[in-house]
Amino acid sequence: MSKGFFGPDGRTTARHILLTHRFLQEHPMGLIPTGIFGEQPWTRADFSRWFTACLHAKINRADPRLAWRKMAWQYQSDLANDARTVNDYLCNRRRQSGCSGILRTKEMRAKYPYINTQREE
Repeated sequence: MSKGFFGPDGRTTARHILLTHRFLQEHPMGLIPTGIFGEQPWTRADFSRWFTACLHAKINRADPRLAWRKMAWQYQSDLANDARTVNDYLCNRRRQSGCSGILRTKEMRAKYPYINTQREE
């Protein structure tokens, strides 16, 4: 870490974070060069403050993995109804003859168009 804690792009790695933590545990009065021009070397308190702030930001950040999910009660209810309808059609061979627009959600209507418009036999 002779070049500094942060790389030239302003980022650091998990490896550098662990090495810095171990170094500061062994040398409580040690200083860590940040590698940022004009920035003073960090003490143990500075590193702890930075790490805690980053940890809180990561925890409080909106999780992008959940952004696509539709969690509204009505949507989930319609999706459960569609799942039951598709299951009846595929597994139990139950049909709703002469019905059009059986499925409630547009995703299920696109995926199963032949179930959504069941013709009379």
